[in-house]
Amino acid sequence: MTTLNLVQPALNSTSWGAPMNTNLGLIDQGTALGQINLYNPVSITGTTALTSTAFGTLQQLSGTTGEYQVSLPPATSVGSMIAIQGLPYASLNQLVEIVPNGTDTIEGLIGFYMLWEEFCVFLCSSTGRWERIIWKTLSQWQTYTPVVTATTTNPTFGSTNSSYCFWKRDFGDILIQFYYYQTTAGTAGTGNYLFNLPMIGTSTLYIDANRCHGGGIGGPGDMPTIVGSGQGIIYGTTSGVGQVTVANGTALGFFVASGATTALASATWYGFSQTSLYFGFQARVPLTQWM
Repeated sequence: MTTLNLVQPALNSTSWGAPMNTNLGLIDQGTALGQINLYNPVSITGTTALTSTAFGTLQQLSGTTGEYQVSLPPATSVGSMIAIQGLPYASLNQLVEIVPNGTDTIEGLIGFYMLWEEFCVFLCSSTGRWERIIWKTLSQWQTYTPVVTATTTNPTFGSTNSSYCFWKRDFGDILIQFYYYQTTAGTAGTGNYLFNLPMIGTSTLYIDANRCHGGGIGGPGDMPTIVGSGQGIIYGTTSGVGQVTVANGTALGFFVASGATTALASATWYGFSQTSLYFGFQARVPLTQWM
């Protein structure tokens, strides 16, 4: 018979990323500065400039009235750590921007956004620089209400419709599942359709053009940035597969086929004036706020 000897890890490991010390309620990387007390968290409810008194503490974010900003202390105390945690959705349903102090950076960035139920531990790795050494992002699918506008006149949905739309964060990207079906005609509007990104609380999300590979969808010669795929159906008439593209800084376009022809969904192509209309697609979109 083999005997397993279970040995408790050392509580003051000198290696980076040591296990959480659950006996003392610490995240400990083995230096006097590099500890975070997970008990007695500090509440943040609005715009806050943290100071050196935040070293070694857990800062908890809450707020339901609008986006706000939290700035980290000056990155001058190498080895110091700060933990920031977003509370559940009932207490935090907004974006919170985390920014460094002055000319400091967070891994070379000038800031990023956190959501509810997210958790991050920041380490001052060198003068002027913070690192995210533990970084848990929101992993659950979230529902949202679809909004479709147009380049000239907005369409309206049919009065009898069903929608199943979801989003999920994947570090710097947003994953989208969009499913819409109507059985009564709406109005077509005018121009190409724009499938707007979901709102997060009161905040608009912005597509990161620097991580898009293409030139947009403006006209002949453009190479659109393809971010997803799907299908369009006018029941009893036509259907076709489609490609999701970046339309502008906050919305997506949808190239969809009918027979041998492919065009952008618009007032004259899979328009909302159709009685039995379906759009379904999935997409991965890079965002400026999420890095």
